[in-house]
Amino acid sequence: MRYIMKYPRKQPIHFNARPVPKILPLAFLFVAFNTGFAGELKVDQSKPNLVKFVSKGPMGMFEGVTDKIDGFVSWTGDSTLVDGKLFFEVDLSSLDTRIALRNRHMREKHLETDKYPHAQYSGRLVNVEETGPNELLVAADGMMKIHGVERDLMMEAKVTVDGDVYHLQCNFDVKLSDFEIKTPKFMFLKVDENIKLVLDFYLRTAEDDESMLKR
Repeated sequence: MRYIMKYPRKQPIHFNARPVPKILPLAFLFVAFNTGFAGELKVDQSKPNLVKFVSKGPMGMFEGVTDKIDGFVSWTGDSTLVDGKLFFEVDLSSLDTRIALRNRHMREKHLETDKYPHAQYSGRLVNVEETGPNELLVAADGMMKIHGVERDLMMEAKVTVDGDVYHLQCNFDVKLSDFEIKTPKFMFLKVDENIKLVLDFYLRTAEDDESMLKR
């Protein structure tokens, strides 16, 4: 049986401290997103996508990185994007800390990637704000799933628009115990259970491909 942890709603995790209005001017959204009445953005696998976790310990910091991220943002109706659906998935078995033994311990003993190979975030867009030329601040309300445990998470991200390519950047903290992950120990040294996640990846408009919503 799947174990789901429910937490009280928290304040949004801010990429910056700017307030987010409920909706962008309709004219801007027609230009910036070229949505018409329905549309989809999907992760562009040809770009230098990056997912990174940063962990601190008594001997300093170490990172785990991967470019194995996939997902989409999809919307129907008018072009405000608010209430658009989103889904992103990261292959945890591909995380690389640059030390083979540490990789094996992390995957086998802590993340248990044989049983829980992916980290997932699904939800909906709740706010979109134009913050500069070709720049947006977007907010999403959804669910983060790691290690078979789900937790409510509201987050914000900076999006830079270049034609039909959308560069998304955000970062937030994850507490390992919230997802029933044992705090790692390497060489008998215990690292901090608070991990910073950094997402830096690209989406493009999906035109000819079959909608990922049908998967």
